Amino acid sequence: MDILSDCRLSPTGNGHLALHGITSGPIHRYLGSNMSSAARESHLGLRTVLAPFLSPRKLVKAREFALTTARDLAEGLRLGEPTDLMAEFANPLALAVFCHVVQLPVEEIRRHGSASADVGLVFALSLDDAQRTHIEHSLESLFEYIDEGLTTRRNQPGTDIMSALHKTELTVQQQTSFLISIIMGGHDAPMHQLGCALVALSEHPEQWQLLAEHPHLISGAAEESLRWSPHTHTMRFALEELTYQDLELGCGDVVAVCNRSANRDPVAFENPDTFDAARPRGRLPLAFGGGQFFCPGSGLGKIIMEVGIQSITERFAPPTAAGEILWRPVLAAAYGPRCLPLALQER
Repeated sequence: MDILSDCRLSPTGNGHLALHGITSGPIHRYLGSNMSSAARESHLGLRTVLAPFLSPRKLVKAREFALTTARDLAEGLRLGEPTDLMAEFANPLALAVFCHVVQLPVEEIRRHGSASADVGLVFALSLDDAQRTHIEHSLESLFEYIDEGLTTRRNQPGTDIMSALHKTELTVQQQTSFLISIIMGGHDAPMHQLGCALVALSEHPEQWQLLAEHPHLISGAAEESLRWSPHTHTMRFALEELTYQDLELGCGDVVAVCNRSANRDPVAFENPDTFDAARPRGRLPLAFGGGQFFCPGSGLGKIIMEVGIQSITERFAPPTAAGEILWRPVLAAAYGPRCLPLALQER
C-alpha cells in the first residue's frame, strides 16, 4: 500500500501513451485528458463532481435499490441448466445500479457503454495492432454517445452526471474522458469483481453455505473476494527520479504492482492461500488503489458486490459448474469472467 500512496508515483494516462508510443487518435484523446492524468488540483475537482452522487445518504438509497434489483434478477434465473451469471446477473445488476446512481439511461449505457470493457485493455503493459484497433473502435462508440449527450444537456440540463459536468470549467475533452472513466469504474469494475466473487464461492461450496446461514458475513466475503481474486492490477509511473527501498526508478519508469501476489503475502495475511469469508478484517486489499488515487467509487462497488452475493446465496444452493469459465485478458483493467456458466438449484 505504501507505494500506491507515494505522491512521486502516478497512474497517469500520459504514461500509458508513452508506454505504447501513441501520439494521436482516439486513445490519445481519452488518455491525454484522463482523470489520472490531471494535475492534483484538477484531479480533486473531478472527484468533487462525483462526490454528490456518492454521498452516504445516496449510497444508503442505492443499496436499497440494488438489493431489490438483485433479488428480482435472481428470481428470474433459470434452474437446473447452464446459466451465464455474467450475462444474466452480474452485468445487468452493475449496470442498473450504476445508472441509478449517476442518473443515466440504462438502455443508452447498455448500447454504448459495453464498449468500455474493451477500453480497459489500454491499461495493459503491451498492446498489439489488433487490440489497439479494437480499443479505438470502442472509444469511437463511446465518444459518439457522450458527445451527443453533453450537447443535449447543455441545452436541456437535468440532475444527472453529464449535467453536473456543465457546471465545471472542464473542457469538453476532459468531460468526455471523465465520463468514460466512471463508466469503466462504476459498471465494468464491480461487474467483473462480482463475477470473481461468484467464481470463488462456487469453487468453495462450504463458504457459499456459510453465507446463506450467516448473512452478516457477506460484507467480509466481498472484501475477501477482493483479496482472493482482485479484478485489476495496478500501475504507477514515476514522476521524478526516486529510490523505493532498493529499487532505483527514473522519471517515467513503470511500476507494475501485482495485486494478486500482494494479497497472498503471508506477512500481511494469515493463511493467505485459504479463501475465508469470515477472515478477520485487517489490511485493505489493493484492488481500489491507494493514496490520492484511491477509487472514489469503492463504496458503490462494494454495495454491488454485497447485494449480488446476498441475493444469490440466500436463494440458491451451492451451484455446480455447467461449462468452461471464459476469462478476460489477465492484464485488462477490469479482469474477471466473461462467461460464468453455472447450474443453479433453489435452496
